[in-house]
Amino acid sequence: IDAPAPLTGVQTCALPIYGAGASISHASADLVVGQTTGDDGVLEVLNGATVSSARGFLGYDAGQGTVLVSGMDSKWTVAGDLAVGRFGSGILNVEDRGVVEATTAFIGLYGGSSGQATVTGTGSQLKAAGTVAVGYETTATLDVINGGSLISGVGIIGGFNAGNGTVTVSGMGSYWSSSQIFVGDFARGTLNVENGGVVDNGTGYIGANYGSNGRAVITGMGSQWNNAGTLYVGYSGQAQLEIRDGGRVSNVDSYVGYIFSPLSTAVVDNSTWNNGGTLYVGYYASHGTLEISGTSQVTSTAAERSELRRRAG
Repeated sequence: IDAPAPLTGVQTCALPIYGAGASISHASADLVVGQTTGDDGVLEVLNGATVSSARGFLGYDAGQGTVLVSGMDSKWTVAGDLAVGRFGSGILNVEDRGVVEATTAFIGLYGGSSGQATVTGTGSQLKAAGTVAVGYETTATLDVINGGSLISGVGIIGGFNAGNGTVTVSGMGSYWSSSQIFVGDFARGTLNVENGGVVDNGTGYIGANYGSNGRAVITGMGSQWNNAGTLYVGYSGQAQLEIRDGGRVSNVDSYVGYIFSPLSTAVVDNSTWNNGGTLYVGYYASHGTLEISGTSQVTSTAAERSELRRRAG
C-alpha cells in the first residue's frame, strides 16, 4: 500500500466524533490514525456519528493508532484499503451495532507491524467486498464475538512470509460469511470457531500452499463451519482440522492431504463431519490421517483413504 496523499491525520491525540449528524467526510483523502514514531492516535466514532475516507491506516509507519466505532448507525466507510497496523501498531474495535466497511481490510499488514481487531455485539459488523487478510506478513488477531459479524469476499488467515494470523468466531450469533477462506495461505493461520459461532463459505482451505501451516478448531455445541463447496485439509501445506465436543463441519467433497501435503490430520471427537460427496484421506502424494473417537459421526457418499483410525471412548 503506497503512501497516503492527501492526508488527514490523527497523530498524538484523541478525536471523538459523537452523535447522530456528526461526521468527518474525506472521500478523496486518506485517514491516518497514528502516523510515525511517538504518535499515539485515537479516533472514536460514537452514537450515530459517521466517518468516510478514501483509505484508512491505523499505525501507518511506526505510530500507534486505535479506532473505536460504537453505537447504532455509527459507521466508518473506507472506499479502498483499510490497514490495521501497516508498519506500526493498529487496534480496531467495532461494538454496540457499529459498522466498518472497506473494499479490502488488512489486520496486520507488513512485517514488524501488529494488528488487532474485535467485532463484538449483535449488529456490529466488519465488512469488506474484497479480501480480509489477518496476519498478512506479521502476527495479528481478529475476534468476532458476542453476536458480531464479519463479511468478506475472500478471507486469508496468515498470508505470506512471517504471517501468523488468528481468527476467532465465538458465541451464539457470531458469524463469518465469505466466498473462500484460506487458513494458512503461504504462512501460519488459525481459525477457532467456538461456543456456538458459525462460519459459512464456499471453498475452505487449511494449509493452502507449500510451506504454509493451517489449523482449524471447531468446538462446542452449535459451533459450525459450513462449506458450500470443497474443504481441503492440507491442499499443499501442513494442516490440522479438529472437530470437538459437539462441533459440526459440513462440505461437499473433502481432502485430508491433497497435493504433496507433507502432513494433514483431521480429528473428530464426539462431533459431526458431514461430507455430501467423497472423503479422501491422503490424495496425490500426500500424507493424510483421519481419527474418529467417541460418539462422532463422519458421513460421506464414498471414501478413499491411506490411513484412518477409530479410537474407542
